[in-house]
Amino acid sequence: MVRFRGGSAPGPATVQAWYTDDSADNPLWLHHAEPVRPVGLEQLCGLGVLYWKLDANEYENDPELEKIRKERNYSWMDIITIGRDKLPNYEAKIKMIYKEHLHLDDKIRFIWDGSGYSDVRDKEDRWIRIFMEKGDVIILPAGIYHRFTLDKNKYEKAMRLFVGDPVWTAYNQPADNFEARRQNLEFLAQTAQRSPGASCTPAPLVKVPDVMAAENLSFSPCFCVIDLRLDTLLPGNLLWGLPCAPALAHPVSL
Repeated sequence: MVRFRGGSAPGPATVQAWYTDDSADNPLWLHHAEPVRPVGLEQLCGLGVLYWKLDANEYENDPELEKIRKERNYSWMDIITIGRDKLPNYEAKIKMIYKEHLHLDDKIRFIWDGSGYSDVRDKEDRWIRIFMEKGDVIILPAGIYHRFTLDKNKYEKAMRLFVGDPVWTAYNQPADNFEARRQNLEFLAQTAQRSPGASCTPAPLVKVPDVMAAENLSFSPCFCVIDLRLDTLLPGNLLWGLPCAPALAHPVSL
């Protein structure tokens, strides 16, 4: 068990993270390396990964969530439920998100219920598995190679946060030609030069409009809640009261 804090300096929190073995067996298993090699705050922070522990039952009135959202300019959110009886084409989508990939902006997940694993590559391309359960908030920086799977419970419900219009596009490895990947490698090189014991500085917040412009994509700030099971657009004022244009609703993916 590794105790660490990130981002807006939340209260003490506990997360489980470890190096995985090389087995290609069932990804829902723990896959601990032998001997077990836990991963701590400094190492995760050095990869740009941030973590908080919040109250998933009080998300609408949680000042820490509001602080994170404002500091990092998150203006759009949706809710995704992943489970065999909850997600259409479950088997195909689970296989899809377990493929190694990256995104052009930060990946933010706030677990409301259930549990799963977020795997990230370290600086030597070894896999680190991070266990996520109810109340956990994780931010994976833009450009980091990662993958996701459920655990043996095969169920997770989570809030996803975005800066501006949501971009769900995943780019499977290799995807080293993107500016977001270049920035991520630059950050990893800088953290590799830190003196032992030096305090960890989180990865700089990716300005999504800048990254999207570099990739010839568009940006338009808005906020919505989308029920992925029903493709239903819910009023933006349910949570943070920002306007949302129904025309922005479009097919979504994981």
